[in-house]
Amino acid sequence: MKKAVIAAVLAFTSYAWGAAVPGSVSARARITAQINERVLVTLEGNTHRAARDSANDRGAVAADFSMPHMLLQLKRSPEQEAALQKAMDQMQTPGSASYHSWLSEQEFDEQFGVSASDVAKVTAWLAGHGFTIGGITPDGMVVDFSGTASMVRDAFHTDIHRLELPGGERHVANMSDPQIPASLASVVVGPTSLSDFKPHADHVTRRKVTAEESRATTGSGPDYTAPNGSGSSYLFTPGDAQTIYNTTPLLAAGTTGKGQTIGLIEDETAYDPEGTGTSPDWTTFVDTFGLAKYGGKQTTSFPTGALFCGQPGDYNDGTDVEVALDVEYASAMAPGANVVVEACQDGYSTFGGLIAIENLVSASKITVPVLSMSYGFCEVGNGAASNAAFSYAYQHGAARGVSIFVSSGDDGARACDDGNPVSYYGVDTSGYATTPYNVAVGGTDFGDTYDHTRTTYWNATNNADYASAKSYIPEIPWNDSCASELVASFLGYPKSYGPSGFCGSPLAATLTPQNTFEYIDTVAGSGGPSNCFSGTSATSGVADGTCIGQPKPSWQKIVGNPNDHVRDIPDVSLFASNGVWGHYIVLCASNPAEAQYGTEPCTGTPDTWSGAGGTSASSPMMAGIQTLINSYTKEMAGNPNYLYYSLASTEYGSAGNSACNSTKGASGTSACIFHDVTRGDINTPCTYYNPQTLLAFDCFGIANDLNINAPAGAPVGVDSVTDASYKVTYGTNVGWDFATGIGSVNAWNLAQGFAKAYGSASPFKATVALNSSVASYVFEHGPASITYQATVSGSGTYPTGIVTFAIGGTTLGTATLEPTGGCSSGGSCTEVASYTYAPGTLAVGAYAVSATYSSTNENYAPATAQTTLQVIKAGTVVNATALTVSPSTLAAGSSKITFAAKVSSATGTLDGTVTFTSGGVSKGICTLAKGACSISLPATTYAAGTFSVVAVYSGSATYESSVSAAEKLIVTKAATTVVPSGTSSVEAGGTVTLVANVARPAGYTGVPTGTVHFYSSTLLQSTQGVATLDSTGKAVYEQVLTGVPAGTYDVIAKYAGDGSDAASNSSTLTVIVTKALSEVTLTSSANPVAEGSLVSITAVVTHACCSTVPPSGTVAFLLGTKSLGTLSLSSGSAVLSVNTAGLTPGTYSVIAKYSGDATNQPSTRTFTLTVVAAASAATR
Repeated sequence: MKKAVIAAVLAFTSYAWGAAVPGSVSARARITAQINERVLVTLEGNTHRAARDSANDRGAVAADFSMPHMLLQLKRSPEQEAALQKAMDQMQTPGSASYHSWLSEQEFDEQFGVSASDVAKVTAWLAGHGFTIGGITPDGMVVDFSGTASMVRDAFHTDIHRLELPGGERHVANMSDPQIPASLASVVVGPTSLSDFKPHADHVTRRKVTAEESRATTGSGPDYTAPNGSGSSYLFTPGDAQTIYNTTPLLAAGTTGKGQTIGLIEDETAYDPEGTGTSPDWTTFVDTFGLAKYGGKQTTSFPTGALFCGQPGDYNDGTDVEVALDVEYASAMAPGANVVVEACQDGYSTFGGLIAIENLVSASKITVPVLSMSYGFCEVGNGAASNAAFSYAYQHGAARGVSIFVSSGDDGARACDDGNPVSYYGVDTSGYATTPYNVAVGGTDFGDTYDHTRTTYWNATNNADYASAKSYIPEIPWNDSCASELVASFLGYPKSYGPSGFCGSPLAATLTPQNTFEYIDTVAGSGGPSNCFSGTSATSGVADGTCIGQPKPSWQKIVGNPNDHVRDIPDVSLFASNGVWGHYIVLCASNPAEAQYGTEPCTGTPDTWSGAGGTSASSPMMAGIQTLINSYTKEMAGNPNYLYYSLASTEYGSAGNSACNSTKGASGTSACIFHDVTRGDINTPCTYYNPQTLLAFDCFGIANDLNINAPAGAPVGVDSVTDASYKVTYGTNVGWDFATGIGSVNAWNLAQGFAKAYGSASPFKATVALNSSVASYVFEHGPASITYQATVSGSGTYPTGIVTFAIGGTTLGTATLEPTGGCSSGGSCTEVASYTYAPGTLAVGAYAVSATYSSTNENYAPATAQTTLQVIKAGTVVNATALTVSPSTLAAGSSKITFAAKVSSATGTLDGTVTFTSGGVSKGICTLAKGACSISLPATTYAAGTFSVVAVYSGSATYESSVSAAEKLIVTKAATTVVPSGTSSVEAGGTVTLVANVARPAGYTGVPTGTVHFYSSTLLQSTQGVATLDSTGKAVYEQVLTGVPAGTYDVIAKYAGDGSDAASNSSTLTVIVTKALSEVTLTSSANPVAEGSLVSITAVVTHACCSTVPPSGTVAFLLGTKSLGTLSLSSGSAVLSVNTAGLTPGTYSVIAKYSGDATNQPSTRTFTLTVVAAASAATR
C-alpha cells in the first residue's frame, strides 16, 4: 500500500510539470543523498510564542487529530535565486532589454522552480509518512498536504498540543521547532505553520472621543476652544480622498480604472446575504458617494489553482468591516475598476489569503495585476517558514508584473503587541509587509486640528457626494496613543512619559464604555526595520536570539533611510486615522450580526454609518491609485517600489526638498509627487515589567510611572530605541522615515512620473514589413485585386492592434493583427494583417502604399512601412534586374566567382542576355532561361581589391533593357607561406645557395609573383640577397662567402607580396660556415747554408679551396723544438731571417706552424735545412 501511495505521488508530480520548452533553463536536482530519518536538522524559528509558555499548555491532541491542507514551503537553489533577482532588477531598469518583460508562468516555473525530481522525492517522503498530497504549485515551491497529529509527530518530530491563553482564547500548536532529514534541507524551508494562529486585520473602529474633545473637557491648552464646548469632526469620504490625493485630474480625463482589476486578499467574503457575489453594502457605498457613474464592479472570487481554495463564506466575526473597508476604498480611488474579493477559506494552519495569492500569481495568465492585503502578523509570531512563504509568493507575483500592496499594521513599531494597551515585546514588524517584493503602506492623519487650520482645508458644508475637503491637507503620522508627542503637546503635557507626562496622567487612563483606555493603547500606523525574518528568538515573542531581518532591497536607497542593511517599512503612507484628530474613514458595513464589531445600518446619512481607521484602508487606496497609473500608462508595474523610490530620490535629493514638506499644504506641494511628512511619531506606550519575561524591551520609563494594573503591576513607559534613555520609536524626519516612509502621494503627479519613466525607457518598439501580391502592372491590364500583407514584429509582448492601409495618402481600410507564432518575454513576437485592394482604373504613375500599425494597448508606438505600386504605360515594361555575386568576399585564387542575374517583370518571364561588367569591362555574357542566368569566372580573374559589378540586361522586343544596382566584389590578398631551403653547410669562401618556395593555401589557384629577400646580417655581409620568383613560385639566390668567418648563421626569406598575394616570412634556415683547409709552403734563400751565415726562410700560406683573400694570422718558426720566432702573415707570407752561427754542420728540421684565422684552419710544414762548414760551403 505504501508503494502505491508513492507511485501516485510521482505520477502527480510528473503531471504537474509537463513538457519542457526548448532552450529553457532547468533547475538542477539537489537531493542527491539517501533520506536518512535519523540524521535530522531543526527548522528554527517556527514555534509560536504561546507554545513556549508552559502555562498555556493543555496537553497533546489525539493522535488522529485532523490537520488538513497544511503547506510545505520549498526553496530554489542559490544560483536560481541570484538569477531571478537579477532578472527582476532588469525588468525594472529603464532601457534594459528586459524592461517590463514580465515572465510567463511557464518561464518562471522552468527557470526558477524546484526540479521535478526533488519535488518527487519530497512528496514521496511525505506520502511515506502517510500524508495525502493535495496539490503542488506549478513551480514546485509549495506542496499542499494533509494528515494527522501523529503523522506530524512522525515526520516533523514535534508534538501538537492544545493551548489556552490568558483570557480564555484557545489554540492548537506545535510545541517545538519541526525537524526534517538533513538530506532534504537544501530544498525544504518547512511547513508554513503547524499551529492555528491566524493574522489580524489591520483596522480599528472609530474613536468616540477626539483629542479636541478631551482638550475641551479638561480645559487644557491656550488659545483654542472647541465649538459648543466639544469637537467637531470632518469625516473622510471617497470624494475627500480623491481631492486630497489628487486623483481628480485622472478621473476627469477618463482614467478611472475601467478594464482594470484589483484583487482584495481576504479569508472571508463580504457581507452578501443574497449570495450574489456583490455586497449590498458596496452598492450603497458607491451609489451614495457618486461612484456608480464610473461603472466599476465588485465581485467575489475563490481563486482556483494547484492549492485547495475552499469557499469561506461570512463568519460574522467582525471581518465584514475589514472586507467592506478594502473593497469600498479600492473603489473610492479607482471607481471604474472591478474590485474582487479574492477569498480562500483558512486551512487548519494556513491563512486563506496566502492560498489565494499563490493561486493568483501562479495562474497561466495574470488577470489581477494589482493585489492588496490588509492583514498582518509580526515576524516573530509568523515564523521563519511563513515569512519565507509570503516573500516567495510576492516575488512570484512581482516577476510576472503583479503589484502587491500590504498594510504595514496598526501597532506602531510593536507588531507583536496587536490589541494590547501597552507593548511588551519590543520592536517588530509584520512579516506580511517586510518582503522586498511588496509595497508596505503606512498610515497618516491630518495636522489641521493640531495647527488650528481646519477652515483652511475644509468647506463648512458638504458637496453632493458628501466631500468637503478643499485641497491637500498637511499630514502627520497616525497615532492615537498617549505616547504621541503631538497629542501630548496638544493636550498641554510637556512630554509623553513619566508622572508629569501624558501617559502617566489620569486622562490617558480614562476608561471608555468598552472598558478600554482612552489613550493608553498601541494604536498607530506601523513602521520599523525587519528584525526576525528568520532565526529563533531567545525570549518568547521578542526579536532577539538568532533573529535576523530581511536584507535591504537594492531599490531602498533614499535620504532618511538608515544604513541598517535590512528591509525597512513603510514605503508610502495614506490617511488611516480612526478619529483622534477628528477625522475617520466612513464606510458602509451593515451586517446586523456584527454590531459588536462596529457595524451600523447604512440607511441614514453617512455620518451615521460605521467609522474606522487603519492601514487596512491605506493599502487598498494605494492599490487603487496604482491601478489608475496602470490604466493611465497602459502598463503593468510589477513591484512599483523601484519607481517610487527612484522618483522620491530625485524629488528629495540628498538633503530633502522643503518645497515638498507636507506642512506647506496644497499651496506649496502641488508640483510634488510625494508629500514629505516631517513632524509627529508612531510611538506607543509600553510596560517595562513583563510578567512573562520580567524584562524590558525597548521601553523607557521612570520612577513613579502610572501603574495601570493591566497586567497586574505593569507601570506605563513609552517606546524607545533603548531602555536606558528616551529615543522615540519612531519619529519623522526629512525624506524617508519609519513613521510614514517616503510620505503620501499626489496621484496625478505620480502618474506623470510613471508615464515619463516608461516613455523614456521606450521598452517596446515595433517594426512593420509590407508585402504585396502585385508590385506593378500595365495600364488597363491590371489584376482584379491586390493583397497587401503587413507583418508587425515586436519584442517582449504581442504587438496587438490594427493596421491602416493607405494609397497615395487615401485610406483604403484597416485590418486587425493576428498572431503568427509563439512569443516569449524578451523574444520576437510577430503578427500579421492583410488587406485586399481592387485597383480599378488607376492612372499611369507610381503610388505609395503604406501600412501604419497602431497598438491597441499602447505598449508600442505607431510604426509605418511603405511600398510602391507602379502602373506602367501600355507598350513598355519596366523590369527589375537583380544581381548576385557569390561569394561577394573572397581571397585571391580561393574559389571561382559566380555572377548570377534574375531579370523579372510583373507581366511575364523575360528572355535575352545579360552582360556582367566590372569597371566598364565585360567579364562575360549569359543567356536567360526562365528569367535567370549566371557565369562562373576563374578564381584568378581578379587581383586583390574592391570591384563594382553590374548586370546589364539587353532587353528584347517586349521588354526594355535594365541595369541592376551595383554589387560589391571584395577580393582580399591570398595568404602565402614561404618554405626556405638550400646549402646547409659550406666552407668559408665557398658559395652558398639559398632557395625560397612561396605558395598560396592548398586548393587555391595561381602562383605568387615578385621577389624574395634573404636576410642574414653577417652571412650576407649586412646586405640582403634578392631573388625573383619563377613561374613555379621558386626564388634562388647564390653568393660567394668572401670574408665570412666560420660560424652558424640564421637566414630568413621574406616575401614582399604582390597585387594579389600577402607578404609573409619563412621560418629560419640555418647555414653552417666551416673553416677552409690551409697549406704552408717553406723555402729558403740558400740550402745548404754555411755555418755562421744568414739565411732567409719564407713561409707562404694558401687556401686549399676557393677564396681569393690571402689568409691572415701568424706563423711560428721552429728549429727542431727551438723557437726561431713568430711572424704575422703579410699577403699570405712571412719571411724569417736565421743566423746559423752556433750551428754545427749537419741537417736540421725547420718547422712552420700556421695559426689559422677566422676562415682558415691551422696547418704545418717541415723542411730540412743543411748546415755545412764554411769552407765546404764556399767550395760548393
